[in-house]
Amino acid sequence: MKTRIHPALLTLLGILAWTQDISASTIVHTDKSSWKSQVLALTHAFQTEDFNDATLNAELTYRTRVGGVYQPEHGAGDDGGVWKDRVAKPSHHYAELTTTFEISGGAYAIGGNWDMTPAGHGSHVAISLLDVTGQVISSHEIPYLQGEFWGVVSDAKFSSVLLSSYHDANDLIQETYYLEDMVYSWDGPSPRASTQGTQAVVPLPAAFWLFTSSLMGLIGIGRWRNRPASLSGITSRGQLGNTE
Repeated sequence: MKTRIHPALLTLLGILAWTQDISASTIVHTDKSSWKSQVLALTHAFQTEDFNDATLNAELTYRTRVGGVYQPEHGAGDDGGVWKDRVAKPSHHYAELTTTFEISGGAYAIGGNWDMTPAGHGSHVAISLLDVTGQVISSHEIPYLQGEFWGVVSDAKFSSVLLSSYHDANDLIQETYYLEDMVYSWDGPSPRASTQGTQAVVPLPAAFWLFTSSLMGLIGIGRWRNRPASLSGITSRGQLGNTE
């Protein structure tokens, strides 16, 4: 017996597959002024996290293995704090050495002053922009910098930023870096009250719920068409008709 697939089901499967292949167009900036100008031109406000204390901006959360706020004795720009971290390539046994910053409400741009000089040359930093489902929509290499600015602006909103080490820089698998004055666009809702150790709930994409509800409807239609003949006496009001 041949099985026919309802055309609507094929359409929904196509929509769901499309949601799994989303990428963003991005522009990289090595000048903070140009980064700010583009962000403001896109009518986005932006925030700055200076890492001067252990309490981050209310809209920020993070997950990290070894990263944290640090007060350096010298270097890393001004006399304030920095984010000191060590990341590694996910394909090696240092795979847990990654850091994720999550931005409540999402963002379209992120940047900061990056210093790769701690611990000498490493493998550079890889930065990946993740959407609300955790899917990578864009990835870049942050090159060997000594406190200079590097930032990126995206045409698609991202919910978090994953930092690891860059795969193809050289044979080294780790990078120790300082991040100072992290800036990011932010048009989100009211900040969350607590930022330390919180886990953001990742909702399923809307296309998933559309697919699920429509699939259940198609199953219901199929069952109704194949209902037993003994139920044919049921009237539209749900009462048994006169079968005598």
